[in-house]
Amino acid sequence: MAAFEKYFYTKTGNKWENRQNFVNKPNKYLYVELENDEDVAQAQAAAQGAIVKATVPKAVYTPSKLDAATQSLVSLLFDEDMFRSAMVHMNLDARKLPLGALSKRQLDKGDAALEALEAAIKVNMLSLQARRCLLLIC
Repeated sequence: MAAFEKYFYTKTGNKWENRQNFVNKPNKYLYVELENDEDVAQAQAAAQGAIVKATVPKAVYTPSKLDAATQSLVSLLFDEDMFRSAMVHMNLDARKLPLGALSKRQLDKGDAALEALEAAIKVNMLSLQARRCLLLIC
């Protein structure tokens, strides 16, 4: 166990026994907390089997109301071929990645990060609107 704890510290900059208070360090690995529940694993396997067996009817899409630049960005973000290509380029095997169920704590951290990002965007948009108003002498 001592060898693992030393290795964990060299890779993350955090002690294994303090992983509940993990602090991200520059140029170090991040700690992703996953649920370690057999029921979760069984549910994922069942869902994966259902996805493979399902016959999906042809989707009917509503035309997007997003501007062209945003549509292009969204398409790029969700392009599976681009994802696979990037994984190959980085010599990563997606089958070996920790893609289990994220823990509630990990999901809460992600939610908090997204809320902070949303708040920052709103502040920036308000600031932009105020500047435009000043330029137009509202």
